[in-house]
Amino acid sequence: MSSRKGLSNVLMGVVVGIGLILGSIVALFWNEGRAIQTAQSLAEGAAAVVSVESATADPAHDGGLVHMTGRLDSDATLQDPEFPVAEEALALRRQVEMYQWHEEEERRNDETRYSYRTDWSSRVIDSRRFNRTTGRENPTSMPFDHYEVRADDITLGAFNLSETFTRQLDNYRTVGLEEGMLGQLSSNLPSQPHLVGNQLYFGENPDNPQVGDTRVTFSIIEPHEASVIGQQQGSMLSSYPTQAGDNLAMVSVGTHSPGEMFDQAMAENVMLTWLLRGGGLFAMFLGFVMFFGPIGYVARFIPFLGALIVGAKKLVSAGLTMLLGGGTIAIAWVFYRPLIGIPLLLLFGAVAVGAFFLAIRAAPGAAEAEQEEVAAAV
Repeated sequence: MSSRKGLSNVLMGVVVGIGLILGSIVALFWNEGRAIQTAQSLAEGAAAVVSVESATADPAHDGGLVHMTGRLDSDATLQDPEFPVAEEALALRRQVEMYQWHEEEERRNDETRYSYRTDWSSRVIDSRRFNRTTGRENPTSMPFDHYEVRADDITLGAFNLSETFTRQLDNYRTVGLEEGMLGQLSSNLPSQPHLVGNQLYFGENPDNPQVGDTRVTFSIIEPHEASVIGQQQGSMLSSYPTQAGDNLAMVSVGTHSPGEMFDQAMAENVMLTWLLRGGGLFAMFLGFVMFFGPIGYVARFIPFLGALIVGAKKLVSAGLTMLLGGGTIAIAWVFYRPLIGIPLLLLFGAVAVGAFFLAIRAAPGAAEAEQEEVAAAV
């Protein structure tokens, strides 16, 4: 029965592997187009941006890409709808965590092991899906929801910022809570909380948390100095459409020159590009390993030759990944920027050939190692 289940898992892995390979091809091609378009848009913006004063809106710059520095501010007082927390701020956030059971899965060879621990989580963990559920039941819902609100009238000098900018603000700080607020809490709360630091703690003993205990933290974004790049439309700052295709709307905490802001954006684009490339290539490699799963499954029953096949499988998968994944990246560059794409295509082809050569040379070594292990066992 276990043999049939193992074979079934291997065949299912082939289907999943094909899906990973095809999905990674699409993702890698898309990522290169995204990276090139973003780089071109940033270069276009860096050449067009003009630094202006934020104190007045000069009509001469209407429709253009402008850079300005100043204090992000708002007249709004933001209120939490369930707790007595009200702050003059740009944004207010309520974060909720509950103490729950966590399941961890570990695979060793063909065996899967499960372990369980309790810890805090900001989402509900469905314990009904655990492999072993007895004595490990989590609540099915949080006693409170997460909540976030942002001011509608955030300004920088004489300018109003569109939502495109305000959504980017994330420099929160924790709100300090005082004992006096406990007496202001609603009587509809599930239980009377403790004040632990700057958190409201719902549970009997904060020093000994139990499953279901909840803690609530409040954070705000205060008015602060910032630098902004966007399109001036009267007294409104909004995103700037580039000819390359991206819309530019940039905000950074503190005072920064336009050159510094564009350099940072370009560096982030390069980092994101390589992260997505690495993720796409790794997914493709896993896809090939799973696709060749039946070969490895059968090879386990063939003495000596089986070790040769299994030992070479990952190297062959790596070679195919470099060939197909690298080729996909290079073809994307041929499509978007031919002068760079053609040399890349040749480079990845050479690397793939080298990987296959290593696989051929490594295979006899794997077989010899298997023979030595068998001889030692005898």
